[in-house]
Amino acid sequence: MVFKKSGLLFAIASALAFAVMGYWAKHLSREIPSTEIVFFRGLLGAIILLPWCWHEFGHFRNPASKYLILRGVAGAGSGVCYFATIAKTTVANARAIADVAPIFVVILGWRFLGERPTSKQLGYVFLGLLGTSLLGVPGASSCPTDAWLIGLMGALFASLAYFSLRQVSQIFPMSLTVFLFMAALAATALCFWSSLWVFPTDQQCWFLLGIGVTGVVAQLWMTAAYARLPAFLATSLGLSSLPIIASIEWIFDRDRPEPLELIAYALVLFSVMLHAYSNWKRAPAALGPSD
Repeated sequence: MVFKKSGLLFAIASALAFAVMGYWAKHLSREIPSTEIVFFRGLLGAIILLPWCWHEFGHFRNPASKYLILRGVAGAGSGVCYFATIAKTTVANARAIADVAPIFVVILGWRFLGERPTSKQLGYVFLGLLGTSLLGVPGASSCPTDAWLIGLMGALFASLAYFSLRQVSQIFPMSLTVFLFMAALAATALCFWSSLWVFPTDQQCWFLLGIGVTGVVAQLWMTAAYARLPAFLATSLGLSSLPIIASIEWIFDRDRPEPLELIAYALVLFSVMLHAYSNWKRAPAALGPSD
């Protein structure tokens, strides 16, 4: 029981850290480009993790490393899209769109691995896509159409990252996997460098440091949660970052979600939780993605 309680604490702490990171990134994006924030998040994360994984680079000689690289590149695409979405709408909306990524994994597994979903799982997919679609209805929510499209693209990238992670989770150390994601995140953001990038002020540097640290800590805590809890429970608790960030924005920014947005959040959360639970029922010993 103590072991499970620690998993619960790790999962909730991870969700809180992700929520804080997103909130800081949202406010900082009003002063500097979102791609610059992504660059510093990836760079700081890679620097923090380097001492733990520099001796693991020999794993790249493994033929399966192509999936590791795919996970890093796809994860970087997801991160860039997520921060770009945050800059255009509320963090809660961006989080709700990103949270449908596990649903897209079902489609990828069906297409490339022949893992045909059950009729119930297809219903969960439809439910999640319906919730996300509500956020894209013009005039019905505070999410602009372009932000919705970018966020949806990020969710697709994230699903590809989760899909590839399934291929490497039993082969490569997690520290190397997360390091490559962070390095790819910084490199991808650097490709979007422009004259709009500015040299951060002292205050902005503190925010960037906070974003980098909370991002790494949140992923490590989420990894610990998946190691201690059934995958469906860790996934469900991880989704608590959505109501947490919605509450933070409501309390501090008076940014109250529209009624249709609340319905969309509920549909997305319900869909992913049911999907995670159905997977656990089919394979109780399986663990989910760790970051």
